[in-house]
Amino acid sequence: MLVVTANCLLRTANRSGAEIPPVPILSGILRDWLLGSCLSRKKLTSVRGILGLGSWLVLAPSTLLSQFNLQHHYDLGREIFTSTAEFLSHDAFGTTFGFTDINYDSHHYDKTGATDMYFEIMRYFEIPRINRNLSATVQYNDGVIFFPESDTTIFSAVNRVWLGGLSYLFPFEELSLSGDLLVRGEHGDEGLTYQITLVWFYPMAGRFAFMGFMDVWNSEKDATIVLMSEPQLAYQIGKFSTGMEVEVSWNFPAAWTRKKDYEKNKFFAIPTVFFKYTF
Repeated sequence: MLVVTANCLLRTANRSGAEIPPVPILSGILRDWLLGSCLSRKKLTSVRGILGLGSWLVLAPSTLLSQFNLQHHYDLGREIFTSTAEFLSHDAFGTTFGFTDINYDSHHYDKTGATDMYFEIMRYFEIPRINRNLSATVQYNDGVIFFPESDTTIFSAVNRVWLGGLSYLFPFEELSLSGDLLVRGEHGDEGLTYQITLVWFYPMAGRFAFMGFMDVWNSEKDATIVLMSEPQLAYQIGKFSTGMEVEVSWNFPAAWTRKKDYEKNKFFAIPTVFFKYTF
């Protein structure tokens, strides 16, 4: 979106005196997340979770890794707030990652509270016998909208999507880069389409890090190509981090600003500022 970095784990084990067995390669997204923790001991963030600076928990001898963070973004183009919760856990078979975004869209709805929610959950299964950098993955995306006309009315805001495929962690030194090649099944489509996901993390000078993700997929209905990316620059202070993110998109239906509504074949670049706390 990490070999936990086995190096990071082993350095921690050496400091604590615990005996921790070698850690299999995690999926790229999760690898990035944990790499960020190593940075804080001297990553990543986004609404994609992948993206979270902070600490991780090591429990020997099972080598269980877990992390949870909360974020709050202010969208400078839409002039609304978004809250994000992200979690990560690793077990003997692989890694689970998920996030939830809650928007407070006072522009489209006469409401001061939460107006809609979107979530993704991803499970990665390590297959080291084939390649230590390769994982199989199953993912699910969904969301709801809370209409202002009724306190109890909930309506699906997005078509639910199932995805499955392979994830590969590219063996670079400083740059952490992973790619997912996925088959995509969206509710309402008659057939399957595809999605390609890239996730990166690059530690910079001091406490800065550059990270993000990019999704490219197509619609079965009209073969429209959709691009969505969120590069992020973050600065960490203890368990807190702050920075700026830019939502870059092409043909992404949820793209709009106060000055421009969504249009097909239009490019959007919408900045946000955020702060995050990692537990």
